[in-house]
Amino acid sequence: MAKKTTTIAIVALFVCSLLVSAAQAVPVAPGTDIGIDFGVPSDGNVGNFNEITTAGGGLTAGNVTNTLGQTLDGISIITNIPGSGFANSDPGIGPADPAALALGFQEEHLDDFVGATGSFIDVFVRDLPDFPYLVTVVTAFDNANLGVTVRVNNDPATDVLIDTTSATPFVTFAVSPSDAIFPNTIQVAVFGAATTNIVNAILLQAVPEPSTGLLLGFGLFGLIMRRRNRC
Repeated sequence: MAKKTTTIAIVALFVCSLLVSAAQAVPVAPGTDIGIDFGVPSDGNVGNFNEITTAGGGLTAGNVTNTLGQTLDGISIITNIPGSGFANSDPGIGPADPAALALGFQEEHLDDFVGATGSFIDVFVRDLPDFPYLVTVVTAFDNANLGVTVRVNNDPATDVLIDTTSATPFVTFAVSPSDAIFPNTIQVAVFGAATTNIVNAILLQAVPEPSTGLLLGFGLFGLIMRRRNRC
């Protein structure tokens, strides 16, 4: 009887430890993806993207998740979206841009948008570790077909114009938080349209270190050679 009670206690402790570890925040590491979706509140957190639904909206530390649904340690999101409006039935890219879907966006991320008239839309992801990141910004053409400009880390050299001549309605940048004017921050700005600046969604991807890829390659090569030797 005592042995059975001890076994039950050990199992209970193990389950509790799993629950506690699942609730704990995890650090951003190479390979971490962070999605930000702009849309109407009824959409909810689609596909574990962080949902921004109000003009002054943001997420404090402890409320930002990666695309696996895990809370990220210390990361916060701040937005500056003056004169904005959130809507669905987006006038630009439509429900299913194949290239954007291939990057990990979902149809729901591409349907909704936030628009600001005549000023910058600024999004800040703060307290990031200083890894290299790929930052993909999905935007729609403004309703005057003049296009919008996307900039990262307040650097005019990064400016990319997206308009009706663009092959895709998004742009991807390779950046580092150390390049920003604010420490450990990635800043995305959308601006320049005569009428409405629009942004649908943003995806940050911490780039795996080259050494990780090399080790994986060597491991696969060794596995193949071992199988050949057995044959």
